[in-house]
Amino acid sequence: MANTIKLKRSGTASSTPSSLEYGELALNYADGKLYYKNSSNSIVQFSAPSTGASSYVATGRLNTDQTITNGSDTLIAFIDDADPNGWWDPSTKRLTPTIAGYYAISFSAWWSTGSATTNQFNTQVRKNGNTIAIYQSQMTTSSGQTHGGTKVIYLNGSTDYVDFTAYNGD
Repeated sequence: MANTIKLKRSGTASSTPSSLEYGELALNYADGKLYYKNSSNSIVQFSAPSTGASSYVATGRLNTDQTITNGSDTLIAFIDDADPNGWWDPSTKRLTPTIAGYYAISFSAWWSTGSATTNQFNTQVRKNGNTIAIYQSQMTTSSGQTHGGTKVIYLNGSTDYVDFTAYNGD
């Protein structure tokens, strides 16, 4: 005859066990959470580090080519390509995450050929209006060039923002 071992269990979402013995487990099958009693006599949930994808992401792109006038930094007019949290503001051209943490900011821009090789152009990633990464090149008249890279930065989840600029010295 087979024996069945059952844990304390609940099918009510967000329900947690009110009492457990040391070594006893409880399962909330509505939430998929497993609980135990720790050495401090508290009932806690098992947790494992997340290694999967998260919704803490935003991607953007240009909707059309953008002309960068010479002589001053110009905000790049990205539109959101994927932004599940609504962190990109197209009117200010800023990314403002609402969750504090470290973010990998990746950026790439294509420059068409210039008209003079005596000038330079650059693209910048800025945090709160201050440059945190700059990609600068001498203009070429023979072929276009790509700027880009990745920078890991801390954003506070409330007031910190990231924007992107381009400068044309042509």
